[in-house]
Amino acid sequence: MDQQTNEIKKYLLRGSLQTTAGGNGDDAHINQITDCYSLVINSDASYAYVSDLNNNRICRCSLKTLGDVFIIAGRMGLGNELNYLAHPRGIHVIKNHFYVADTGNGRLMQLPLPQEPSEQRRLERKLRKEAEQKQNEQPLSSQNGSATSQNNIAEVVTIEKSPRKSFFNQIIEQIDLNLLKNPAFTLFAVSNFLKNLGFNVIYNYSDDLANDLNVTKNQRIYIVMSVGLSSIFGRLIFGYIGDRKSMNRLFLFIITSIISGVATMVAPLSGSSIFLHIGYASLFGFFSGGSVTLTAIVLVDIVGISKLSDAFGVLLLFIGSAAALGTPIVGGLRDAFAHFPQPFLWPYLIVGSCTVVSGILLFAIPFLQRKKSSDDHMEIGCDAFYSAEDIPSQEQLQKF
Repeated sequence: MDQQTNEIKKYLLRGSLQTTAGGNGDDAHINQITDCYSLVINSDASYAYVSDLNNNRICRCSLKTLGDVFIIAGRMGLGNELNYLAHPRGIHVIKNHFYVADTGNGRLMQLPLPQEPSEQRRLERKLRKEAEQKQNEQPLSSQNGSATSQNNIAEVVTIEKSPRKSFFNQIIEQIDLNLLKNPAFTLFAVSNFLKNLGFNVIYNYSDDLANDLNVTKNQRIYIVMSVGLSSIFGRLIFGYIGDRKSMNRLFLFIITSIISGVATMVAPLSGSSIFLHIGYASLFGFFSGGSVTLTAIVLVDIVGISKLSDAFGVLLLFIGSAAALGTPIVGGLRDAFAHFPQPFLWPYLIVGSCTVVSGILLFAIPFLQRKKSSDDHMEIGCDAFYSAEDIPSQEQLQKF
């Protein structure tokens, strides 16, 4: 570790971007590290904390992402709340804080270490689970002390070296599967899985379909081109319409899903006419592009803006899995029906039907949301059975 520290400090003093930060590179917008006096590396060797004397500040430099500099104290950093650092000479990191010897102001400062957004979300989920477990384990009469324990949650910040975990376990930690307890979100995720089974089929097999239907070779290029162009217009138009407050975005999403599914189903019926092929391709591109634009908007209506990032991550897991499965399934079905006059007929009908069904399923979401809302009102009504001293502690638990 000492050898690594010396090497990093040597690069920083030279002002080189090859290792971490400094110089006149990508981080010139936050000036540069012009006088690296002292440097400390955290326990898992992911960050270096540098005292920059000339700029009177402390910088955190990523050792994993080259050129990633984040000012944590001093000019433009947390130090603005405590005046700024006049001459930071020595720094030392202890667990979740670092200590700065500010010789210019004649003081020793203690500042908390910043956290990454992903680490903050992971910690919030962990604390929420712990709070729920405590609430379930303790009898209703012994919940008076829970408010005190919750007040200390904001102080729990760790940057200690955690045990090494597999890549799969790290991915699982970042996915909030508790969102699947929301029936409306679960139905929306299943719907997107069914829809994306056939999303890439038109892009990948339109040329092969046209070849089976004896479309002239030099005309086939216009099919995929029409999908792309119409998708651009669909995204712009449906994005603008979906932004209107008076518009029912869920109903709009349902319509786009159903029509794109119908366009997939009628594709094998286009015959040898290039105009019919361009017609179904344009119809599919326009409405499938619109559904892509509306996905995030509808997701906010279902789970709320505060859970959008976690919910979108889980949703992309369903979408990516379906996209990876759909294309090879259609290819395998095409080979299985190779002795039929139209080998692509049944594969297109199957994935197109899945897309249509994905839209029809979403008609149940308003009912599920009303049911969940009524259940929430029933839970709120149960608060009347608790004493006045217990109610504040429950509200604090619900926040986490």
